[in-house]
Amino acid sequence: MSADGVSTVLGAFQLTFLTIGLMAMLAATIFVQLSPEVGRKRN
Repeated sequence: MSADGVSTVLGAFQLTFLTIGLMAMLAATIFVQLSPEVGRKRN
């Protein structure tokens, strides 16, 4: 593998890691906004 290939794979990994991190932060902000009653089982 050439040096260009290594930098391309590294860049792709970094962008993937960043994207997954941003999606996790977005999901966290959605869950933080939910009220405590949401999703509770009612008997």
